[in-house]
Amino acid sequence: MFFVAALAIERLLEPLSNALLPTSDKKKNAEKAAEAAGKSVVSARKGQSQLATLNAIKREFDSGAITLDTVVNEAERLPLPNLKPLLTASRAPTPDIDAVKTELTNAVTASKGVVEKDNGKANDALKTAAVEGERLRVRQLTRTTAFWVLATVIGMLAAATMKLYFLNTVGITAGARWQEILATGLILGAGTQPLHSLTTLITKKAEKKEDEPGDDS
Repeated sequence: MFFVAALAIERLLEPLSNALLPTSDKKKNAEKAAEAAGKSVVSARKGQSQLATLNAIKREFDSGAITLDTVVNEAERLPLPNLKPLLTASRAPTPDIDAVKTELTNAVTASKGVVEKDNGKANDALKTAAVEGERLRVRQLTRTTAFWVLATVIGMLAAATMKLYFLNTVGITAGARWQEILATGLILGAGTQPLHSLTTLITKKAEKKEDEPGDDS
């Protein structure tokens, strides 16, 4: 009877699952925010890597470790938006090395600004994802609590109406009738799985007690 009552309460509350404090919208917002944050972080990291490569090119070119042709070849591989003046100066019929170095410095400075902007966007996206995730967790917790309270109230009504007293059934004296009703309502409201675990535990303890050798004296 206790299992039937707990199962009936679960089935009774199923139609309310989508109507009472739905989580689908919160979950969708959290997933979209997490996806956007992931893309922003990936983009920011790519920009940081490209900036590091450009800085390395500048250092090596300034020190004379690489030639102008190498600068052009390496710069062409970087998808940064600020390299056009550098490439134009490097491809002149008679390139001015000082002008190339100036444009290389300008490209590094401009790229730093882009990277900083991308980092700011990534941080904002991460904060938004955290907020949306927290909203989802709060809604899930509120929903779980609301369903538990509602199931417990229905369980107490069922216990009082059908005279289902769990503690008395398992041999525990609860005292007042309201205590029996409260305890049974809490047990029924928890659902069939906790009820099954509880009864299994009680059964095992009872069997163990029966298997213990008695006093023959």
